[in-house]
Amino acid sequence: MHAGEIHYDSRGPFGEALDIACRLVDAPELKQATRSTSAPLVLAVSDHIFQSVVRHRYSGIDDNAYQPLVRMDIGGREHRGWISVPDTTFLIH
Repeated sequence: MHAGEIHYDSRGPFGEALDIACRLVDAPELKQATRSTSAPLVLAVSDHIFQSVVRHRYSGIDDNAYQPLVRMDIGGREHRGWISVPDTTFLIH
């Protein structure tokens, strides 16, 4: 999950926000978390979503359920992704 502006041209959508969202979905760490659990859901959020929403612990959100497992380089900038497997405990080594 990520939020941001997406641009369009004659070839389709583009932009950093789209790159971040796609990289989160394709992250090996997310795939490993999915393989390592029988939970029906694995959630990955960008650092932007974590810092803007998750860490504030709004009702029903447990920031301790997220681990900063994903690191990705996009356009020469490092971005972090956070992974949560709701209602389970997991550690990726």
